[in-house]
Amino acid sequence: MRRTRSAPALALAVGLLTAACGSSEQSSIAATTNAPDDLSTVLTVEVHNDQLDEVRTWLIVEGQRVRLGPVRAGSSETFYYALPGSRQVRLEFDVTLGRRCVTQDAPLRNGDDISVRIPAQLIAFTGVCR
Repeated sequence: MRRTRSAPALALAVGLLTAACGSSEQSSIAATTNAPDDLSTVLTVEVHNDQLDEVRTWLIVEGQRVRLGPVRAGSSETFYYALPGSRQVRLEFDVTLGRRCVTQDAPLRNGDDISVRIPAQLIAFTGVCR
C-alpha cells in the first residue's frame, strides 16, 4: 500500500527557514522526471505551481539539498527520487524573482507520494516563506 501525503500534512509552519537551507551539499543520487517501472522504489513528488512565475524546487533530505527541477508557471511537474531508507524530508521552493518557501520535515520513504500546491498568493501557503 502506498501512502499519500498532502501539502497540509507536510507544510506546517517551520521555526527557521535557515535550518532548511543551511546545507548546500548536493546529493550524488539525482532526482528525475522519468517514472521508473516500479514506483515503490522511489519517492514521488508532485508539484502544482499556481504562481505566475516559474519555481525552482529542491528536496531537503536530512539537511542535504537535492535539486528536483523547475516547475513552470501555472503547471505541474512530477519528480522521482530514490531515498536510502526512511528519512526526514522537506521541500523547498524558490519563486523566480520572489520568495523562498519551505515545508516542515516529515518522515518519508520510497513508495510514498507527496502532492504539494504552491498557491498563487503565498500567504495561503502553510509553510514558511521569506
